[in-house]
Formats: sequence, structure tokens, C-alpha cells
Amino acid sequence: MNKVINKIIHNVQNTTVDKTCINFYNIIMNDVIVAVCTPMLKSALCVIRVSGEGTEKITRQLFGELEPRRVYYKNLVTEKITDSVVAVFFRAPASFTGDDTLEITCHGNPLIANAIVEHVYKLGARPAQNGEFTRRAYLNGKTDLTGAEAIKDIIDADTEKGVNLAYSASEGALFNKIREIQENLRDLIAQTEVAIDYPEEELEEFTQNQLQTKLVEIKSQCENLKNSYESGKIIKEGVKVAIIGKPNAGKSSLLNRLVGEETAIVTEIEGTTRDVVRGKYIHRGICFLVADTAGLRDAEDTVEKIGVRKSKEEAEESDLVVYLRERGDDFEQFINKISVKKRVIVVKNKSDVECDEDAEINVSALTGKNIDALKDKICEACVKGVDAEVMLTNRRQYDCMCECESNLKNALQNLGCITLDCISSDLELGYNALGKITGLIGSDEIIDSIFRNFCVGK
Repeated sequence: MNKVINKIIHNVQNTTVDKTCINFYNIIMNDVIVAVCTPMLKSALCVIRVSGEGTEKITRQLFGELEPRRVYYKNLVTEKITDSVVAVFFRAPASFTGDDTLEITCHGNPLIANAIVEHVYKLGARPAQNGEFTRRAYLNGKTDLTGAEAIKDIIDADTEKGVNLAYSASEGALFNKIREIQENLRDLIAQTEVAIDYPEEELEEFTQNQLQTKLVEIKSQCENLKNSYESGKIIKEGVKVAIIGKPNAGKSSLLNRLVGEETAIVTEIEGTTRDVVRGKYIHRGICFLVADTAGLRDAEDTVEKIGVRKSKEEAEESDLVVYLRERGDDFEQFINKISVKKRVIVVKNKSDVECDEDAEINVSALTGKNIDALKDKICEACVKGVDAEVMLTNRRQYDCMCECESNLKNALQNLGCITLDCISSDLELGYNALGKITGLIGSDEIIDSIFRNFCVGK
């Protein structure tokens, strides 16, 4: 019996993406590719990466024989320029991409970088496509899809929390968590297959009892990971805050005070702000994206009417609304029109002149009174559970987790009502949905959609 179970486990475990079948690489996987990996701006240094079969030959043509993983200081002569560079050659598979790789660090002048890249073209390389270096790392087993996505998140992160979460994912934290759930599902699938294939053993009733207990546990793990998406998204993308209120309530002054610079124009003239003005600040390791909006009133001016409409749209799309209350405001009717579930903090500005006991907090954008307390209140209203090491950080991961949870829910609901082969099918669908997150199960379209958004040099 154990031999049968082990065979089934092996078959399920090895149901992975056939990476050699990915259309994009049927022909060009072995090409030598080259790209500038740092911004094309004048700077102290610039890094150029060359990778693929044939890189060692190009390296010899440029610098002679280089011992792998040693740093060399060389003069690089091209048709257009000569520059002093640092060169490191990495022999496969001990490189970022898993292929032979050469990294050249030159002076950070775009003229120099372009001249070197053009010279490498003439030696047989072609331009790298967006994300192609990381794609090759994935195809060569140097990273999984969660790790590949995390590389881009590390580059794009605006906060230390964002960097740390992305780094954790790049080191395999999310992958390991999902693999743990997959392995539990794999064992359940094996048990159901045994009960189906060997009815004479009369294991079906025992298997159903086992499934009930373990499925509840696995489904709970999936729910917890799915629920982490909101916090992961906040760390990655920040919190959208819309400042709303009547003209001259001090919205622009509050924006400037929150972000710490003169972002919005401030005058005593009502209706100064006609369009949405944006700024951002970091608080408790989270990025807050703040929008100053046009004052809310029955505008007659065409331009101001557009501004008022944009204010309402901004409030609709935000994670939180800061409503600057004026004495006697009937703001609840306006907020209800936006969304009855919208998080709203009612604030009285200009508390250096007068306070309002009906407001949740009284602040002064002019003096800075209670601004830090307002930042705390905004943070507490939106940010919860952001200290976990493992979170989903993008919509693709979230959708896959929802798909898995749905399949497990179907299996639980139908347990005892339908045959075990149908239950096993739901479990396999759940297993595959999790695999789409890591790349162990997936499709060309999923992979393409990830790497298409990378910069050329990654």
C-alpha cells in the first residue's frame, strides 16, 4: 500500500510547468543578450549585463581570458570610445540567470554605455527584452515566480517595509508557505486516489473522515494567506487618502503640512484648487498617497464643476477620506453618496482659531498642531497586520488564492454527497491554482504578463 501512495505522491508532485515548451524561448533561449542594468543617466557608475551561451567567447574578445567570479580592472576599447571598466565573468550555473554571464561596470555616462552595448551587438549579442534576464533565471530554476515578482517589488518599493517584504519573498518565504499547502493537498489527493483505485480495501469511509479534518485546516491556511493581500497591497502600493471639504476649509494647507513641502497653492480665494493635487509621505513605514481636491459646492463655473466632479471621483477611489468639517456642515449626506462603507475621518482644521467638538480631531495646518496625531489616526484606520513576513502582494497572486479556496470549498461542501473522484478533481484544481502563484503549475500567458512589466535590464 505504501508503494502505491508513494507513486501517486510522486506523480502529483511532478505535475509542473514544462518550461521548455514556453513559446517565447523555443528558438531564442540560447541567444546572448545584453542590456544596461542601471538608469541611463549621468552618474558615477553604470552596469552592463551580458548573458547566454556564447558569453564566454564575447568575454575573451573583449578582455582575454577571465577566471570566473574574479574582479578584473581592464581597459575596454570600442569603435567609438575607450573606458576603464571593472569586469566579472560568471560561469553557468553559478550566475543570476543560470547562464554564462558577464557584468561590466563602466563610468556612468550614457555615451559610454551605449558605445559598449553597440560593440557587444557586433560581437553577436542581441538586445535583451523586458525582464528577460529574470525570465531566464526562472526558466533555469534560479528562482520561482514569487521570487521573480519580488525582484521587481524590491526595485519599486517606496518604504523599508516594502523592501523587507519583497526581500523575504525573493528569498522564498512566500514560495515555501505555498509549497507547504500544496504538499498537504498532494497527500490528500494521494489518499483519495488510493481509495478510488483500491475499493477492496474499503478505505473510502476512512478517507472521507480524514479529508474533512484536513481540508478544513488547509482551507483555513488559504484564507489567512488570501486575507494578507490587503496588507501586502498597502505595503507595496501605499494608502490612498483624499482630502475633501468645502472651499477654503484648508485642504491645500493640510496637504502641504502632511507631505512636508509646498505641493499645493494656498490662497484666501475660494476655489483656488481646481484640479487634484497629489503628494505623499511615509509614516510608520507605510507610504500615504494624499490628494488635495477642489472645494465642494454648487459651482457655476464650468472648470470648477469639473473640479468638483473629480473631487467626488477621488473620494470614491481612495482608501480613506479626510473630511475637513466646517461648523454646521451636513457632511454625512455627501459621504453616503460616495460609499456607505468608505472610511472617513472628520477633521476640523484651523484649530488655532476655533475648535469643533463634533470633529474627531482638531488640527492646525498653519501651526502643525495635532498633525502627527492625525497621521496616527489615518494609519490606524487603514493599516493592520502589516508585520507578517509572508503576504500576497499583487492581484494575480490573490486571484489564484481565491481560485484555490473556491475549489477547496467545493470539495468540502460535496464531501459525502458525490464520488471521491470528483472530490479529487477539486483538490487537484486547488493544487494547480496554488501552483500558478509559484510557477510550478501555470501557463505562458501568466508568465508573459509578469515579465512584460519589467525594465529591460532585469
